[in-house]
Amino acid sequence: MAAAGALAAGAGAGAGARRTSALIDLPRPANLKLGTQHGDSDDILKVLAAFGVNHICALAPTAANGVENWSVDALTRKREHIESFGVAVDAMRLLYPTYIAKSQIRNVLLGKSPERDREIDTICQRIRNASRAGIPMLTYNLTILEGCRGVHRVLGTVGGLKRFVELVPSPFHGLNFCQGTVSESLKNPGQEIFDVIRYFGIRGKLFNVHFRNIKGAFMNFQETLPDNGDVNFVQAIRVYKEVGYDGMLMPDHVPQIEGDAGGRQAFAYCFGYIQALIQLVNQEA
Repeated sequence: MAAAGALAAGAGAGAGARRTSALIDLPRPANLKLGTQHGDSDDILKVLAAFGVNHICALAPTAANGVENWSVDALTRKREHIESFGVAVDAMRLLYPTYIAKSQIRNVLLGKSPERDREIDTICQRIRNASRAGIPMLTYNLTILEGCRGVHRVLGTVGGLKRFVELVPSPFHGLNFCQGTVSESLKNPGQEIFDVIRYFGIRGKLFNVHFRNIKGAFMNFQETLPDNGDVNFVQAIRVYKEVGYDGMLMPDHVPQIEGDAGGRQAFAYCFGYIQALIQLVNQEA
């Protein structure tokens, strides 16, 4: 589970202003969007546009995909390049989940000063630059140990998520809500997940949604394609519409299927299924 923040300046002001920390009046017009986060190379963008995946959480500029440059100019050029394929940059990754030795903010995680203060200043400047470059939202995911390694996760329960969003209330800070991960923490996800969506949705805390299904429940589950799990996805998307969610729905990852290298066919299946659900609920009164 990751967190997301809508930026307050520049183009981000509109994105942030649509969300409020108070309970909202229901219903609101649905504006559900099919999105993705699994890459923004030219080849990927061409395919996404052809599939009608017109919204993306873009990769951060790093040494792995180009020069690490968070200047306003570099971020603007990256956004405009992605948009030239007909794909809107709804968000960008700010911090990745990685082992602490490779983290860009390892001293923040360790509480080691004065290095932590310099790292915080760098992150704050990146947030300002992203806003000025017209990127409305940044996502982040913090972890000290990969794979958890038996360590209890603070955000591994619905109660933990509730406490997290209440610690520092802000209309510009919310959840990169992984429906699959939350379902994995529930005893009866097929029944319980809808009230969880409602809880965060009516409080304006759903900023992005990983729309993924599972079979099973807490400590005994497997990932499935969206129409083959215990959560009714037609009902789930109707709840997102009910609470006025206006962001992306995306398959964050897909089940491994023998013969489907890189999950390409599974992703295509999920994109098509989610697009059909969006068309369904957008046509409903």
